[in-house]
Amino acid sequence: MLAPTPGFAQSNQTTPTVDVAIGYERLYDARNGGDFGPGVFVAIEGNYHEWLAVVGRFNGTTSSQPARFFGDTAAGSGGYLAGVKLSLPGANRATPFVQLLAGIAQFGDHGYAFEALAFQPGAGVDITVRPHVKLRLAADRRWMAGIQAASGATASAKAFSAGPVVH
Repeated sequence: MLAPTPGFAQSNQTTPTVDVAIGYERLYDARNGGDFGPGVFVAIEGNYHEWLAVVGRFNGTTSSQPARFFGDTAAGSGGYLAGVKLSLPGANRATPFVQLLAGIAQFGDHGYAFEALAFQPGAGVDITVRPHVKLRLAADRRWMAGIQAASGATASAKAFSAGPVVH
């Protein structure tokens, strides 16, 4: 049985495409403002429609010492997340988006690390610079619940990222 679809769900895109984003990211402890240090992110996005993508994302910050406790900002943080991104394409150069990601995050990696389940909603904008090249500006909030050795612990971080997207 065929169901009618709303106008925004129709796409001029005939085949799925892939975008790769890489750039600078900064994470801050949402509770006390501590800084996890500079970091990078890499995202691979499979675009099913111009408004819908499946995202795989890795990020990591620099680490200067082993994690002393769950949420230790001096130990850095990393994440392996996946989810969905919804965009609002238009005729102008700016394309706003929201994304919902979930996966595994950790604090530290020099000798000892604490793992966590992570949920990360976020929003941003991709600004077209040239055909097939965009500039991404985004902000996310990551909630983490400790697992294994950190079972029961929670932490929250704010993330700001910027970098090029290649299509």
